[in-house]
Amino acid sequence: MKTALLACAAGLLCVGAASAADLPPRAASPYIPPPPAFLFEGFYAGGQIGAAGFGDRAQSQFAPNNAVLNQSTSHGGSLIGGVRAGYDWRYGPLVLGLVGDISGASATNNNTDAFFGYGVKNTFDVQGSFRGRLGFNYERALFYVTGGLSVAHVRRDYQAPLGSQSYQLVYVDPTLGAGVEYALDSHWRVGLEYRVSGGRSHAEAVNFAQPALQTRHQFGEGAATATVSYGFGK
Repeated sequence: MKTALLACAAGLLCVGAASAADLPPRAASPYIPPPPAFLFEGFYAGGQIGAAGFGDRAQSQFAPNNAVLNQSTSHGGSLIGGVRAGYDWRYGPLVLGLVGDISGASATNNNTDAFFGYGVKNTFDVQGSFRGRLGFNYERALFYVTGGLSVAHVRRDYQAPLGSQSYQLVYVDPTLGAGVEYALDSHWRVGLEYRVSGGRSHAEAVNFAQPALQTRHQFGEGAATATVSYGFGK
């Protein structure tokens, strides 16, 4: 009896081995190399291109007590493009960095002050920023927030029936934003970023015959850009 059972078990094992040998070989899984450990570390430089929307809120005021006599808002937009550079420090998945950029623009907006009886034209041409950023690195992607100072050059032209005058202004305002970058390889990376800038107001005397009257302007901007950078890492 025992001999018969052993013979039966041996036969089953042989049949199972033969069936397994007849199965097609399993395809090997493609090898995907892990991302380099030094991504998003060190110095990088590149460029950006995108679009920006500009806004200017103008308030006509009585200077002694800042009483608002009239208020109006104008808007404009432009394509922007320029260069950027920065440096990142890596601490595990966390990335700390500094980045600066400068872009050219060609945006105007026009407004009319019915109370003072003049028109005003704002022209934005050059802007830049210097910021810190804090990011989280997951595989080849970096998700980050950024904040610092923005600098924008604005020419403001006032037109009135009795004359005109112009101001060349440099706005230095806070800027905040967020973005994502993706490493194509150990050096090249692409990204998307959105930032808002502005918030502070600036007062200007626009009527020398009546110095008690002034106009206060508040500048704001939102910009979305696509970026490409080359990292000079290991």
